[in-house]
Amino acid sequence: KVMYSGRDNVQTRELIVLLISKVAGHVHPELEETQPAGVSLRQRSLAEISEMIHIAHLIHKGVVNLSPIVFDGTLLQDLEYGNKIAILCGDYFLTSAFAGLAALRNVKVMELISTAVRDFTEAEFIGVRDDQGNQIPDATMTMLEWEKKNFLAAGSLLAKSCQATLVLAGHSDELQQKAFEFGKQIAFAWQAYSDLQPFTDLYCYPPGTTIDLTSAPVILHLQSDPSLLRLISAAGDSMEHRDFKKIHHVVMAGRGVQETKDLCKSYIQAALNVLQDVFEPSDARTALENIIKVLTTY
Repeated sequence: KVMYSGRDNVQTRELIVLLISKVAGHVHPELEETQPAGVSLRQRSLAEISEMIHIAHLIHKGVVNLSPIVFDGTLLQDLEYGNKIAILCGDYFLTSAFAGLAALRNVKVMELISTAVRDFTEAEFIGVRDDQGNQIPDATMTMLEWEKKNFLAAGSLLAKSCQATLVLAGHSDELQQKAFEFGKQIAFAWQAYSDLQPFTDLYCYPPGTTIDLTSAPVILHLQSDPSLLRLISAAGDSMEHRDFKKIHHVVMAGRGVQETKDLCKSYIQAALNVLQDVFEPSDARTALENIIKVLTTY
């Protein structure tokens, strides 16, 4: 699977930035003749930096929220040590990424990527959370809030990386905004696809598995069946006491899953429209289209 996030996969975000660089080309065509595959070394560096920042973010999010009530003795010490290593490793990746970013010597690119890192932090303050920091829905949560949270948490970096690589190629502000929009739409499609997995891949996510209670299928189900909120709230602020098997069954019985599939398709079509309306046909554009279409395989 192209979108699989295991250790043997192609780093898809980095690949998307490289392909959009190739699709857009350079303002001065003669420059492409001196660059491997039509992508400049600075654009390659930017793609690597974007992936490195994403990895650093994932490592930092892997820090465990420790509680002496739950953990004690040797286990607590081991987890504390693991948290320190995770923080240090994430910081190392970020430091390396920003050193590479400074080497690009482009103020606008630096600003774009820096604000994407800022957006990671802002995303953590959106919505309601339980005592362990897990997001939980409330009666006022809508898909607009879902879009805002997921743009800040993941879409911002991909969208701004796509924009930044066109900045390095000297393209107009209008074309840069098209690249930004493409990155944003594919990020939304990617997130909707990921949110669907606990409800479509029952082999990897058997009923009863802990799921994101602010995922698109859950929110869309709540809009037509608010009674699910009472089931979610019944466990109070303890994630361990929630009946995820029953929550899964209720969501599967409603329209939330199908509506999320439709939503994913709309994001996919929006991304394809940007590609096909703005950029000329090429092997790189076809490769991007194929990557996007993978997201329709639930």
